Amino acid sequence: MATHILAATCQLVELIGSKRRRGLGKCTVSLWCDGNKVDLGDRENVDKIFPSRTPSLPKLDDLNGLPPSDPLAVNSSPSWKTIELEITSKTPLLFPRSILGNQVSTYDYIPGTSLLPVVHSALERVGIDAASAIVAGHVRITRGHPKIAGRRSFPMSLAFAEEKTAKCDWVNTLLPREAHANEPNTPTKQLREGWVGLAGNTAQHYSVAMTERVHNSIDDKNQRPLGGGGIFSYLSIDPDQQFCATVQLSTAICTGLNNDLNPFIAALSGRQSLGGSKKDDYGSVEITATVQNEPNTVLARDTNTSDLNFWCLSDILISDECLRPVVTADGFFNAINDALITQGVTPIRATVDELQSQIRTTRIDGWQTRWALPRNSLLGIAAGSCISLELTQPLEEAQFRALQELERSGLGERCAEGFGEFVFNPLLLQHQFPPGPVEQYSPKDPPLLNPVELSVDDRQVLHQLARTATLANLRIAAVDVFIAHPDNVETLLEWKMSTNKGDETPTNSQLGNLREFLLSLDSEVKPEPKLADNFIDRSGVQNKWLKEAKEKLNELLIQPNKVWEILESSEQLKTSKSPVVVAISQDEEEISLLKKKLWLEAMRTIVEAAYRARTRGRESPTALGKS
Repeated sequence: MATHILAATCQLVELIGSKRRRGLGKCTVSLWCDGNKVDLGDRENVDKIFPSRTPSLPKLDDLNGLPPSDPLAVNSSPSWKTIELEITSKTPLLFPRSILGNQVSTYDYIPGTSLLPVVHSALERVGIDAASAIVAGHVRITRGHPKIAGRRSFPMSLAFAEEKTAKCDWVNTLLPREAHANEPNTPTKQLREGWVGLAGNTAQHYSVAMTERVHNSIDDKNQRPLGGGGIFSYLSIDPDQQFCATVQLSTAICTGLNNDLNPFIAALSGRQSLGGSKKDDYGSVEITATVQNEPNTVLARDTNTSDLNFWCLSDILISDECLRPVVTADGFFNAINDALITQGVTPIRATVDELQSQIRTTRIDGWQTRWALPRNSLLGIAAGSCISLELTQPLEEAQFRALQELERSGLGERCAEGFGEFVFNPLLLQHQFPPGPVEQYSPKDPPLLNPVELSVDDRQVLHQLARTATLANLRIAAVDVFIAHPDNVETLLEWKMSTNKGDETPTNSQLGNLREFLLSLDSEVKPEPKLADNFIDRSGVQNKWLKEAKEKLNELLIQPNKVWEILESSEQLKTSKSPVVVAISQDEEEISLLKKKLWLEAMRTIVEAAYRARTRGRESPTALGKS
């Protein structure tokens, strides 16, 4: 086979050397061996010249005579046993994803390739030839996804989007816009990160909490840190988070275990080490294995539909007849039909909806430690992709059952390592569910047994950090209060908004005077009546501003609490349970002092955000609720 590939590669070479775009370098490359030209048309001759040196796969002699499973077969009958793994991180977890500068980032899930050694070891301990069973297709592992409402979550579908003006509202692009939006022309933004699951009757969006640790680069010879600031950081998964994966065992494996899975479950359960940098206190997890008897209700499907929608729950690796990676909707549909034909089921009659289908490609690179060489790059369809089909003929009962079985067995290559997982027509894609708030699990820090007395320098650093965090929250709150909800410009400040620039009060020039006045003030200025009088005398507010707007402005310049009341009304900060003012302690006096110091900055932020919100409202009439 390798010779055939090499000969075919030679035939693909048409140009060699430089200036090829100007007509130079045209050539023909052929493969010769012992004076004989290798011709792909004569395969028997090729086999004589190049005898096969393909290594033999592990045999199943030690597996109680179990028959091998066809890799393309739908080998998932109801008699298959599914074991659910509940994985709790005890230390930070690192599954290297990319390197940017001196930072190593991680996946926000547990790859199946990291769980495979644990399952392999457990099978060996109960007397099963694990290598033969995995190669023969009798074992399948899924990725470890975060748990939502006690169940396994799924990667955010590319069919989900959020409204730009109200990020709490989701849009399912597979459904007509009239089914979920008050304004069909509302701009949306695709959701590409995080996890989704059903919590009751709401679609819950979840993001995995991350932590970053900085390490020294160590000289291997001297075992000492390298000089010159040689440091790097790991962006890893926080401890005390729960993930869920599954292990599927075929009937043959269960028969080899005498249908008693307790020894295998005991071998899987307990403390394990996953991922990279295990010697640096990374990767410790607690695994609890149980037999899964009930199907996941999140995967409940809608059968009353003329469409067929597929949701990729993991990366899917498919190759065509020329061993080229398949990353298109048509290629995915062809792979589904090929799997059905292999089982003797009539292929599905449908057409691919290119406009509704949302596909993103992925590339997975690795490193072979023993050979000190990079692994082959894997190209495939990324998790979260959606493929939409329009059925020209209704699904037959045999086709429906075959698709259900194919869900469990997986599609494409390397299904034993967590690839190839998908689901068709799930309720999450077929219906519009009201979204819940975005949640991120943050473990509580244990109390200090011996509190440390901070020095003066330490307290100064902490105060500066608290001030920086408060300034960031000021901007977040102002954007949420005014730009995300433009009506608050009139409600809270009495600034009149209109699609006609001439009807707005105060005018842009008057607001420009207000912005310049606030920027001219010293950072230590205190709110007082004299401050409001100075602005009125300077810019003529007395005669130009409306009475209501002038009164609101006087309140903000005289009473600092009014400024903080506006910012603390931010729903985004309330949802994230984050206060506007970040202090190093919960002392009311310290919080009050920080508010006094940052009052002027808060006032500037409010004016700037309200000014921008009114400008955007004029340019986008739908933001004002007008046509």
